[in-house]
Amino acid sequence: MIITKLKAEGFRNLKNIDLSFSPGLNILYGDNGEGKTNLLELIWIMTGVKSFRGAKEREMYSFGGDRFEAEVEFEDKLRSQVLTASAFLKRPPDIKINGVPVRRFSKLFDSLRAVIFTPDDLKLASGEPSCRRAFTDLSIAQIRPAYGAVLARYNRILSQRNAALKDSRPVDTEMWDIQLSKIGSHLSLYRDVYIKMLQKAAGRIYSEISSDRETLEIRYRSNVYKDESNFTADYYLSRLASHASDDRRAGTTLVGIHRDDLLFTLDGKPVREYASQGQQRSVSLAVKLAAAKILTVEHEDPPIVLLDDVLSELDGKRRKYISENLSGFQTIITSCEEITAKGQKFHVKDGEAHPLR
Repeated sequence: MIITKLKAEGFRNLKNIDLSFSPGLNILYGDNGEGKTNLLELIWIMTGVKSFRGAKEREMYSFGGDRFEAEVEFEDKLRSQVLTASAFLKRPPDIKINGVPVRRFSKLFDSLRAVIFTPDDLKLASGEPSCRRAFTDLSIAQIRPAYGAVLARYNRILSQRNAALKDSRPVDTEMWDIQLSKIGSHLSLYRDVYIKMLQKAAGRIYSEISSDRETLEIRYRSNVYKDESNFTADYYLSRLASHASDDRRAGTTLVGIHRDDLLFTLDGKPVREYASQGQQRSVSLAVKLAAAKILTVEHEDPPIVLLDDVLSELDGKRRKYISENLSGFQTIITSCEEITAKGQKFHVKDGEAHPLR
């Protein structure tokens, strides 16, 4: 999968954007604050995923503006496609896939596929469990789009249960418990299967990065199940029942997939507690590259790889490894300095991007 053209106007500081990308390496370079990350953010939003910056809608428009335009032409393994969007601050957007209207940006999901790597992702192995859950859920949804809808339903039911638990009056949570158990057990199985795939792919990549000095293992740390062969709704329901009194006192649901985590270990030692910063970054790098490779295998079509100023955070050895292992992907990189690697280069300044010949 490759993006061939990108047009944009009015997204943050972007203006007069009309770019033709190379199928291989593309480098966006320029000073901080000129618009490099804005370009990657726009591409990411056009994949149907929320901003990786956690931006509010108002922040996506130019200063004083109330609309932005975007058009992405891309090719997958079957055909050429076009995504267009006209977003408005005070009314619903006008979004189309190959001329067919859709209601929301989220409906673009699974049309254009990408994997993004930002400086925050370097903390994937050492950060909070919520970051690892978000990574896992998005990675699974990119393979099985229905997973995202089922997870959203779980979260809605969980919110209803938590609201009831906060009520001062006694409440019977059985209706929510049954639904959470059915959905949660289903999603737990999906997570377990994916993490086993990730373990295999990321373990191999980490061995290459570390020259086989250490062994990376990744395990699914379920908050509900202790035995990975027993992902049943009945067991999930029993766990909720056993914590019913604690849940009422806490005013929230203390057991469930919303408290799952991943455990990364190097030679059996937890990365979060014992690994150096360099090792943690290598683990994060291996995990993100593994996600891209899994996506390639599952769809028989490589995703686009977006790297937002990540190379400057890595040492020479890790930068070299990335360069050598992204040859099969269209890659779009941002950098504050002009990179000497061969590829299509664009200079970004004051919201405009111009190709260098």
